[in-house]
Amino acid sequence: MAFVSFANLDLSFMKKAPLKKAPAPKRKKKERDLRSPLGAPMVMSDLKEFVSNATDKPVRITSRSQLAAYERSNGIKQVGNDLKGKIVSGQKRRDADRAAYLQKNARRTRVEAKWV
Repeated sequence: MAFVSFANLDLSFMKKAPLKKAPAPKRKKKERDLRSPLGAPMVMSDLKEFVSNATDKPVRITSRSQLAAYERSNGIKQVGNDLKGKIVSGQKRRDADRAAYLQKNARRTRVEAKWV
C-alpha cells in the first residue's frame, strides 16, 4: 500500500483566491395557466317559478335576480341544508341548536359516594 504525503504541497494560491461555491441554479418562473380546468364554460339555467313563504306575505319568485333582491330585502341567507320547500330563519335555527346543545350538555347532579 502506498502512502501519499501532502506536506510539501503548495496551497498558497487558495489564500489569494479561495474556491467559490457554485451558484445556485436559477428557478424558472412558472407561467400561470389562465385557462379554466373545466372542459367547457358553465351556464346556470334560470330558476323555475315558485312561491316563497318565508315572510308573512307569499311572494312569487320568477328569476335569480328577483330571488336575490327578495332575500336581501328580508335578511334571508341560503345555507344549502334546508328541507325542500322550507326556509328556516337563521335566528330560529341557532336558537334551536343552542337549546339542543344546552339540553345535551346540562350539568348532572353529583351523586355522593357512600363508603360501606
